[in-house]
Amino acid sequence: MLIAGAGGFARECIEILYQLEYKKQIFFYDDIHPSLTSIYDKYKVLKTSEEVKKYFKSEPDYLIGVGDVFFRRHFYTTFLRFGGKPARLISPFARIGKNQININQGTIIAAGSILTTNISIGKGCLINLNCTIGHDCSIGDFSVLSPGVHVSGNCKIGDNCFLGTGAVILPGVTIGKHSIVGAGAVVNKNVLDSTTVIGVPCKPLIKPGEA
Repeated sequence: MLIAGAGGFARECIEILYQLEYKKQIFFYDDIHPSLTSIYDKYKVLKTSEEVKKYFKSEPDYLIGVGDVFFRRHFYTTFLRFGGKPARLISPFARIGKNQININQGTIIAAGSILTTNISIGKGCLINLNCTIGHDCSIGDFSVLSPGVHVSGNCKIGDNCFLGTGAVILPGVTIGKHSIVGAGAVVNKNVLDSTTVIGVPCKPLIKPGEA
């Protein structure tokens, strides 16, 4: 398995693979830190696109081991062009409902998360530690739920959204694509596309000069 990225979340991906008793070799990819050649003195770090393409000829599966929305989308599409196959990774310590749960390629669901029923998770998403997603929800492509996010029933999260640690989305709320929800925010009404909201209850973030 190749893990795209070599930072903190990439190393957390190893822990999920351990939980699944994964037996094959694990590699990382990092082209930012020239001196980084291995993780834990055990796992080789690939440095170039040519190394990645060569690796995919024998083992196409890869994980997106970054928590940034932009880079999740970047690695998904770039490695797909290189001949890779974006893999899903679901911790055995996550609780996934048995009815109408659709989890697309490239999505990672970490330990402690709970998905109940009739839920759709887009491609390349990250559902981090201890998140909950209630009934009849959809999460758009490449969206990231940070640890401890709680999404109530009948919610819709658009593509490329980032929900900060501990955010709470109340029932029936829609969050538009490319939007950001600040850590600890309580979202009690719909959020427009490309909007950042913070606070309890949440309000749009006003940048300097926009007031």
